[in-house]
Amino acid sequence: MNKFLQTGCALLCVLWLWPVSVSAQRESTSELLSIYVRNRTLALARLEAMRTDGRVGLFPVMPVPSASDSLLRYLESLKEPLPEPDVTPATIEITHWKWVERLRRPTYEDAFRATPWAFVGSNSRDGLDTLQTREIRARMETVFGPPTFTLAETDAFDELTNDEIIQFEYWFMLNDSIPVMVMDPNGPWDRGLVVAAHEDYREQLRDLKDAFLWQLLGDADRTPFADYYFNVQQRTWYITGYDGALFFDRRIARPDLELGRPSIIPFLRDEN
Repeated sequence: MNKFLQTGCALLCVLWLWPVSVSAQRESTSELLSIYVRNRTLALARLEAMRTDGRVGLFPVMPVPSASDSLLRYLESLKEPLPEPDVTPATIEITHWKWVERLRRPTYEDAFRATPWAFVGSNSRDGLDTLQTREIRARMETVFGPPTFTLAETDAFDELTNDEIIQFEYWFMLNDSIPVMVMDPNGPWDRGLVVAAHEDYREQLRDLKDAFLWQLLGDADRTPFADYYFNVQQRTWYITGYDGALFFDRRIARPDLELGRPSIIPFLRDEN
């Protein structure tokens, strides 16, 4: 009987202490897990600090909505739209023009020299820009007469750079107030011409060119002419022109420019 009581008491003690040992084991496991998580976090933090050199990356700015946003949109809706600027240049009407003859060039030299010029070249695919320069030159001879300036009137030719050599120039005064130059900087084998006018007409220069030189288009007549032509690339002189039927180029020795322009008479065709 005593042995039975002793065994029962021992069993009761084990049952009474069992929850305490399980609870202690659970608390120990939870603590170890917390320690592991903390140490792992610290290790990752150290690695990240080494990678970024201790700098914290910036997050993108996120706008915070507010009531003033809708109010601003409402106020902006009340504004009247600004008018679009008119970028279309006004059309130029050429009512009359005056051609400056060669002998009258000194009268206009000061005014033309003081003019701040704007230029437009032959960079389109229609009109005069598609015609050979020698063709335009023969047509201008018919409509206007001989050029105002040619190589024969060039002073100190040897002192000019290639960019300063102009084969011929026509000077005009349009509507009594617009100085205009029509020039050939590249010679008769090129196409088109360069037109210059006062810089106030820079935005309208293409229209001015078309409005004035339209008369050279179509089936315009051609008048015989002869000019000196200096080919910059070849460093060679020519007499170039139109003989009444064909265009021609004659290679020559350097001419004496003091003798003036070449005559077309030796190159005219004998029609008999």
